[in-house]
Amino acid sequence: MSKCSECGLLEDKGDAGYKCFKYGKEIKQADTFLSTDCLYFIQPQYEEGVPIPKQQLLLIKEADLKRKKLQGPV
Repeated sequence: MSKCSECGLLEDKGDAGYKCFKYGKEIKQADTFLSTDCLYFIQPQYEEGVPIPKQQLLLIKEADLKRKKLQGPV
């Protein structure tokens, strides 16, 4: 199970809480530790010690989902 608190698409809004980059949904701090079945969950990734931007992580995940969708019985 994935948790919002571990997702690379979670934006920290400081005192305002958190926001999902994909869905634009405001998330309370307590809710970030709940398990979800989010299709767009992706671990934060780093390139040369620098975090990959959320826009790029979303593109990576969408491409991965498209690739999996095109696979089927042969």
